[in-house]
Amino acid sequence: MSLPASRARCLGLVLALVCSAPAGALAQAPPPPPPPAQPTLDPVAQEAQQLFVEGREAMKKGDYVTAARMLLRSQELHSAPGTRLNLAIVEEQLGHFARALEQFAHRRHVSGAPASVLIYASTAERQVEIVADEAIHAQTGDGVWNDAIKAALVKIRAGDPAGGLIAAIEQCGAALAQHFPAAGAANPEPADDLKEV
Repeated sequence: MSLPASRARCLGLVLALVCSAPAGALAQAPPPPPPPAQPTLDPVAQEAQQLFVEGREAMKKGDYVTAARMLLRSQELHSAPGTRLNLAIVEEQLGHFARALEQFAHRRHVSGAPASVLIYASTAERQVEIVADEAIHAQTGDGVWNDAIKAALVKIRAGDPAGGLIAAIEQCGAALAQHFPAAGAANPEPADDLKEV
């Protein structure tokens, strides 16, 4: 039995394409590699991690009292900047402005961030607080930060909270530029950290 010439040419072309295809094109793709093994945590770190997760879940539900208890215990077992940040958020939500500010400042201190300035605004308490590292504060004194707070409050009271924070940032930046002029290349990884709660 012979094939018509056009069918034979077509079959020859298909065979030529199949034979010239790379071997990988005809084979099944290999199975994906297994996921990397998760590092095994010691039992104390595992408990701290579980408490952190439970604290975050309580935060999502608005149960800040439970969240504070869970996160504080997690922090006691295994100190971590992320836990401190969440504790600060919970304290602010509970109306504990001073403790929230303390948690934010401590988080900045233990995270190894370079000298920095923290601008903390609480809409619930209608307060603005600025905390500078000791080295910065020693050079600038209180006046710079008090003026920045006043500038922020003027705009916030006028109904422009974003403008208030921008005014405070601009004044703090001008003071830092005056007392700590830039020298050399810019830091490739700035320590900017903006959190909205």
